[in-house]
Amino acid sequence: MKTFENPILKTEFVNVFGEKMVLVMDSDFQLWFFHEDIVEDFEKITDIVKYVFNEEEGLILRQFAQTCTTLLETNSFKIRLDIKRRKE
Repeated sequence: MKTFENPILKTEFVNVFGEKMVLVMDSDFQLWFFHEDIVEDFEKITDIVKYVFNEEEGLILRQFAQTCTTLLETNSFKIRLDIKRRKE
């Protein structure tokens, strides 16, 4: 199974059926998911539109996506700030 050495964000969740779901933002800001009942290994989150999730899992996915978006926006701001400071 794919491993992530330095994930920026990792969320693990067990649904009401006892199935484990793992969501990861890797060090390259790529988003990945694993679900015991759906896939054998991690897949990029862009590929999950073909799967059906229950309401609880959908909520976890939306919360994870929001957190990732916030992290990306914050990181993007810091990078722009660092570049601006270097130019000065």
